[in-house]
Amino acid sequence: MIIPQTLQKAFEKLYAYTNDEKTGIRHSLISDEYVLFFEEAKFTLVACSAFVNYLKLKK
Repeated sequence: MIIPQTLQKAFEKLYAYTNDEKTGIRHSLISDEYVLFFEEAKFTLVACSAFVNYLKLKK
């Protein structure tokens, strides 16, 4: 499967954001300093859903 390099980098950065221990959505409960808001949760859910749909169509 060929994914344009700039799009691949964007997905990699989104993945890095979700893994960040200070602000990432997947690790939001590790620190009490960062409060995850609905907007971030919804954005991540929609973006990841779009990514999965893109990959399904691309195959």
